[in-house]
Amino acid sequence: MNVMLWSWLYAMAYVGTVLSEESHSAAHAHNVEAPPLSCRIPAGVNATCEMCVSKGAHCFWCEKTKNCSDYMWHFPNCPLDGVRYKNCWVNWSALTITLGVLGGIILAIICCCCCYCCYRCKRCRRRWVQRAFERRYAKEMAQRLAMENKQEQRRMERKAQIDEIRIKYGIPPLEPTFQRLHHDKADSKR
Repeated sequence: MNVMLWSWLYAMAYVGTVLSEESHSAAHAHNVEAPPLSCRIPAGVNATCEMCVSKGAHCFWCEKTKNCSDYMWHFPNCPLDGVRYKNCWVNWSALTITLGVLGGIILAIICCCCCYCCYRCKRCRRRWVQRAFERRYAKEMAQRLAMENKQEQRRMERKAQIDEIRIKYGIPPLEPTFQRLHHDKADSKR
């Protein structure tokens, strides 16, 4: 598809170049220059909008002055609501307002879509951060539990070594010197 498009564009550029070279060489061969096209309608002819716009894209009709003028990227001496350019039924003032409103609506829709996407990404990022925090917390808890198990195991090994040494030298095993007092609920009520 892309190759077809490029070949078509190349062919059009080649044809355009050949045609422009032929017209250029023909104009130089006859030393004839094309007269500039004028939008002026001769006096005595009943000028109409259709007659003016039929002269081409370089002309526009002004309803206010009932005059056909040259179009120079602006409409001199004619208010925008009276301009007729390329056709007689389009009001350029209404077209400008309509295009401005449509452009504003499209811009507002694009802004809303961008805000929604940013909000959604922020929400997704917040969930991702929450899950990452939960994973990190679970990993830390597992490490803490493993560390406590190792400490308990080492404590038991030390106690076993100390008990072996006490037995070897005839020292009685060390008993706790205190005992917790467990009061019954009945005793505590008194």
